[in-house]
Amino acid sequence: MKRYLFFLLVVLAGFSANAFSQSKYISMSPVQFQAALESETDEILIDVRQDWEFKKGHLESALNIDIMSDDFDSKVSAFSKDTPLYVYCFSGGRSAEASEKLKAMGFKKVVNLTGGISAWEKAFLPVVK
Repeated sequence: MKRYLFFLLVVLAGFSANAFSQSKYISMSPVQFQAALESETDEILIDVRQDWEFKKGHLESALNIDIMSDDFDSKVSAFSKDTPLYVYCFSGGRSAEASEKLKAMGFKKVVNLTGGISAWEKAFLPVVK
């Protein structure tokens, strides 16, 4: 009986951990974010700031899709739900909001840059200006 209960507990823990990992986006430090981007092959990098902010400096190969724009949902809906999405903003607030939204839309892997491009620059990582 104890064996059965232990097995059941292990199985339920696995299901709940799997369900949580599929419903929550991932947050990474700038160094982790950069390493993850370098290891991916088919990711999409999204800067969710306004256009004028993007023009002041952005990460290389980033697409600018403003989270506050009316067409945010329609623009990101064009991407495959299986494509990993890497998201950032200035300090991490808007990208966290965008990451939650993207997970709710059904994207499987969404990664948020903790601290945004501000933290990225403080880590002396490259920015396109």
